[in-house]
Amino acid sequence: MSLQFLIDENLSNQYCIQLLRRSPQLVVHAIGQEGVPGYGAPDPEILRWCEDNDFVLVTEDRRSMPGHLEAHLAAGGHVPGILTLRPWASMGEVIEELLLLADVAVPDDLRDQLVFIPV
Repeated sequence: MSLQFLIDENLSNQYCIQLLRRSPQLVVHAIGQEGVPGYGAPDPEILRWCEDNDFVLVTEDRRSMPGHLEAHLAAGGHVPGILTLRPWASMGEVIEELLLLADVAVPDDLRDQLVFIPV
């Protein structure tokens, strides 16, 4: 099973567009789309949705997401993974990294981890 990505609302929809343009078979959704958490959804709700639906969260939230992940795990929850963009990362670098991960990673590679990309 390939990784599925949920793009956080703090990122441009261009991430979805570019990922699907380069790899149409990917499953990529963005916050606010039908069937996923809406704009302004609290981070704990987003983490629960990712857990329930097996989506890796892609975010720029370096400030509060680590604490929300820690609380989620402490409460017995799990997540398929959180990919956090480094502040200097270009969209092109991030797209390449996500495509590589989608191609070679298995779901357990990122389980319950917050990983900064690009590495």
